[in-house]
Amino acid sequence: DKTEEAPKELEEEEVKSEVLYEGPFASLSLRLKRVSITSAAVSLVGVPLLVALKTGGDIPAVGSMAVGGTAVLAATGSTIALSYCFSPYIQTLE
Repeated sequence: DKTEEAPKELEEEEVKSEVLYEGPFASLSLRLKRVSITSAAVSLVGVPLLVALKTGGDIPAVGSMAVGGTAVLAATGSTIALSYCFSPYIQTLE
């Protein structure tokens, strides 16, 4: 009988990533994406909450929901458009 030896584990070598290219607007685009995502999240949570809390008054409920829906659509739509426009932008190459 031949006993098979267990394959030796390869030692992990630390691979230092060297930045070959960094886009001139990398930090600006990342900051812009973060602000856009944050405002969309606040809009998704805050606008329905405000519409629910703001009942009565001169504005009918359907009108309040229409305005709230438009605000949510604008916030999320701009975030999606920003993501689409910056998708081909190269932040860094390593």
